[in-house]
Amino acid sequence: MPAMNALVKFAYAKRDPALAQNYIDMARSFGLRPDASTWLSRLDFELTKGDLDAAAEAFDALTLENIPKDRSDVPILNRYITVLSCAETPSQQHLMRVLDSILETGAELEPSTVASLCRVFLRRDELEEISGLLRYRIGTFPRADRERVASSFEDFIFDLD
Repeated sequence: MPAMNALVKFAYAKRDPALAQNYIDMARSFGLRPDASTWLSRLDFELTKGDLDAAAEAFDALTLENIPKDRSDVPILNRYITVLSCAETPSQQHLMRVLDSILETGAELEPSTVASLCRVFLRRDELEEISGLLRYRIGTFPRADRERVASSFEDFIFDLD
């Protein structure tokens, strides 16, 4: 599937999901099935396009696959969490499912992801979630990244008018 995944990724990079689907269908005709790399390419494309419903479908398919050995999933899942956190009406249940999927594998959350999650938890008055999220992470971030997380608290405080 690696060669087909390269073609699928190329098609998504060209913003041609129909071509990507053609490559996936062709791979299936050879007895190959989409793997995590295939679904990550689609998830990345759907996030870029801003289609959260299609992104959720790609994520659901991704969860049925083995975790990529190169952990190419981590940056895209961090981005997905950030996008979900910034959505006007984020699905809390889906957001937590994506968050759990990344944390259960021992992958790290990026500072921008932590900051966006803090905003969500602050809006929902979920201080325990914030505490759990920050407890072991905040000390490992460089100063600039800690300031980015702190700014999410400042933004929340000043938006309370």
